[in-house]
Amino acid sequence: MVSAYLIASVVSAVGMIGFIGLAAATIVRQLGVRTLTWQLIASIILSALLLALTDLILQLITLLLSNKPADGRSHGTARHAVAALVDVPSAAA
Repeated sequence: MVSAYLIASVVSAVGMIGFIGLAAATIVRQLGVRTLTWQLIASIILSALLLALTDLILQLITLLLSNKPADGRSHGTARHAVAALVDVPSAAA
């Protein structure tokens, strides 16, 4: 219960990107990386991969749910719904 409150307070204070950074650092430590230099490098890479993968999945969901052609513009179905849930600002279509 305490951990859920701490996670909620961190996400509300710094946003979802900060939470992904914290989660990536924890995952890197759990994978066995022990030196600080390699933890920083691995955390940066893992954070970028997590954000890119999440964005790619949401774009694919948007493409599959949309009847409009894939012209590279956000049509707002899945990406904006998830962004609203996690309080991430998004550009208007």
